[in-house]
Amino acid sequence: MILPEIFGEKKLMTIVQLNCFIEVASCLNFTEAAKRLNIVQSVVSHHISELENELKVKLFTRNNKTVCLTYSGELLLEQAYDILQKTNSFSDFAVKLAQGINGKLKIGFPWAQLLYPIGSKIAEFGKENPNIHILFDRCIEWKIGRCLRNRELDLGFMRYDSVRALSDIEWKPLYREPLCAVIGENDELAECEQVNIKQLKGRELFILSKRYETGWYDMVMDACRNANYTPIVNEQITDVFSICMMVRMGKGFTILPKGWQSSVCPGLRFIDLEGEFTHELGMAWDKNISNECVKLFLATVEGECISDKVDVAI
Repeated sequence: MILPEIFGEKKLMTIVQLNCFIEVASCLNFTEAAKRLNIVQSVVSHHISELENELKVKLFTRNNKTVCLTYSGELLLEQAYDILQKTNSFSDFAVKLAQGINGKLKIGFPWAQLLYPIGSKIAEFGKENPNIHILFDRCIEWKIGRCLRNRELDLGFMRYDSVRALSDIEWKPLYREPLCAVIGENDELAECEQVNIKQLKGRELFILSKRYETGWYDMVMDACRNANYTPIVNEQITDVFSICMMVRMGKGFTILPKGWQSSVCPGLRFIDLEGEFTHELGMAWDKNISNECVKLFLATVEGECISDKVDVAI
């Protein structure tokens, strides 16, 4: 038998009434319940009487010496505790929403330029949630998945291939960007709007060593492979600035995302490549994450994703 069957049609009861009812039921004494609630006994009696009238049942049997719960009172007491617990949880959550969620959000990325397209969204999130401390950690791309697993990072920005084999990590694509051939401004091809990758045949392709940064290396080599182009690779250089300087001096070329052209050294030309030369950046996180800051950020960027969520599985 459930409460509506006993109490008839649903009535409006207040939290104050339920609090009074629980206190009287716990000590079976109206005077003691009033003391616990820091109100006068007549107010307690009034609330209990109102509650009984609204429910159309007796909750207590009373005489000059004793107070006892009725059967209906016992049934109501079971649900009253549950109602108040949920009400208190709701109130606590509402306060947190009003004050803003507190916590820390640690974001991993392989190189800073990858964050540029999503940077404004991260900044906006930080402004709207001043109580969340956002930290950035640059690390080698293949390590990001492991750090997510170990809870050393909360979010990671990288390509799908870097976490493809991790069944407990989810990855969501954020944006797709063209890759460009980068040459010196005095190069014979510098005035071209677009080139075929095979027009660069015979030139050295400068790229970060795979030992240093697998993400960029794999991104570029995958693009060349898809175009049936085998480059002459120079992977001895360990930093992006040096690569750009070598290209500027006419020693060869490199391949970079188009959005990087405002963040590298001057004296370079970014030339569009014919065909499907693109890279896709996504956001990864642990499927079992409990960090409320992560959940809030994921909800914030939901509309930014370029396609449906991808479950990263073997």
